[in-house]
Amino acid sequence: MERWQRIAACSTVALAGALILLPACGGGDGGSAVSPIPTEESRTVTSDDGKLTLKIPPAARGEDDVEITITSVPLEELPEELQEVQGAGDGYRLEPDGLQFNQPVAVRLELDRAELEDQPEDGITTYALVSLTEDGERELLDELRTEATLGEETVVARGELSHFSWITRTKGSLVVSLEKKPRIQLVGATFTAKGQVGNGDLSDTVTMEGPSATFLGFGTVSALGDTLTPPHPNLDPGDSVDGTGSFKCDQPGLGTYTLRGKATSVVEVKDQEPIRTPLTVTVDAVVECVTDEPTPTPTPAPTPAPTPATTAEPSAATLSLDCDHRIPNVESDVIVTVSGLQSGQTVSGSVTGPGVIGDGTFSAVANANGTAEARVPINQFGPYNVTVDGLSGSIEVEDCPQG
Repeated sequence: MERWQRIAACSTVALAGALILLPACGGGDGGSAVSPIPTEESRTVTSDDGKLTLKIPPAARGEDDVEITITSVPLEELPEELQEVQGAGDGYRLEPDGLQFNQPVAVRLELDRAELEDQPEDGITTYALVSLTEDGERELLDELRTEATLGEETVVARGELSHFSWITRTKGSLVVSLEKKPRIQLVGATFTAKGQVGNGDLSDTVTMEGPSATFLGFGTVSALGDTLTPPHPNLDPGDSVDGTGSFKCDQPGLGTYTLRGKATSVVEVKDQEPIRTPLTVTVDAVVECVTDEPTPTPTPAPTPAPTPATTAEPSAATLSLDCDHRIPNVESDVIVTVSGLQSGQTVSGSVTGPGVIGDGTFSAVANANGTAEARVPINQFGPYNVTVDGLSGSIEVEDCPQG
């Protein structure tokens, strides 16, 4: 595997100590997403561009409800301290300024892979979330995690905050990659996938303590075991740990095989104690477990010009619902399957429920077998109501069993 590209030292953003209340923050005055904070139930608040989401637990606020405003801000309009971090991009202003919570608030930021610099095609680099203290100095959020699925263009960065300020991303030092296997795998058969956990920083300022790699299986896939290079006490810049995971398709359906890397980034700071930042990066890939390998479609004999085909009525289709857990207790997918269609036909609809991420709408194109599949991300168990345009009624799932 080629040598990791240079990434930022965490010294550009890491600060010791806890998150601190901000009394005031400046910022732009563009459009924003506004939402109240109920104290009696969890609340999901999304930014005006739909990419930054806060999950506020019931006990996080002990005062009266307040309005929350999350405004997307171009990079050049962020405070100078955040513009200077390695790998920074557009950010967000969280208001009211200095709002403080009694419990950590989960933060989820969607990133477009095409906008991230020097990324391996088969993996992802840590993208941590960085904010400001009341003194205007940079600080990383807690519980930093980065998640990526091979073949998908959206990368997710997660963290936890306890007060409001500005937020943007910064490029970290932990890199995880995973071999992509053919999507179709036979039930009962095993397959292996190589993986690597590395220190992608080449600036000679960061080492990685206690790196580890764990291969996991979810859905219809189970992890049988792994073979890893013996763990190192640390990884110097550019070093890596290699491994191979063994997996098995237990039953028909969609499954996920995963490599999760963990390490502590250690930054040497002159005349100070070293700064240690725990990092987690997860890379997964989806496979479809089948009982028989698909039979190649024979080449049809020449036929007269066909008459124009009529579009199949969606009301004649069948609808099924399943839930796919890539990472337990973090994020799942509601999977909607519509069959009985014509190849190339498009269907659309929506999913509603307590944990839908985004607006819940979907569309899908039927494959050669007349089946269309759509996935809607969720972060809570049911009930969920799924409606497909043109179908009478809907189908409801009372629970999404953990994968």
